[in-house]
Amino acid sequence: MKELILVRHGHALDGTPDFDRQLSHTGVHAVNQLAYEVSKHIGQVDKVIASPAARTKQTAYILSEHWKINSSNISWQEEVYEASLDTLKEILNQIPGTANRVLLVGHNPGLSLLVHYLTGAVCHLEPSSLVHIKLYVDEWMLITQNSGSLMATHFPTL
Repeated sequence: MKELILVRHGHALDGTPDFDRQLSHTGVHAVNQLAYEVSKHIGQVDKVIASPAARTKQTAYILSEHWKINSSNISWQEEVYEASLDTLKEILNQIPGTANRVLLVGHNPGLSLLVHYLTGAVCHLEPSSLVHIKLYVDEWMLITQNSGSLMATHFPTL
């Protein structure tokens, strides 16, 4: 079995270009709160895949610091930015089999669509939300529709 932890980036400041938007103070606080509150339940993360957009990078770094993830385990993938469901499935299918627990830090609507595809659950990820999915596959390339179930969710309280 594999585990996938999906996190939507924290609340960002308004502005353009979109790719360069930084986390707001509220966003930084909410991501730190998320990281702290679920740190006991996450376990060892083998790989992090994240969008290289500024707000997503900041989110991934905060989570990595709290969860003691080595920055060399972070893969910045341009394709995660504004990714469609099909693109996210392709990214997951390429994860090496040695990675059992993966953190994907990205954007909506792609992440919410991925939750629905993998679990059948209807879930809108707000900024700083987390969904932890158990996948009933031995290899990432075997992921199909409804091949997982929700293990946990965390939504910001701000």
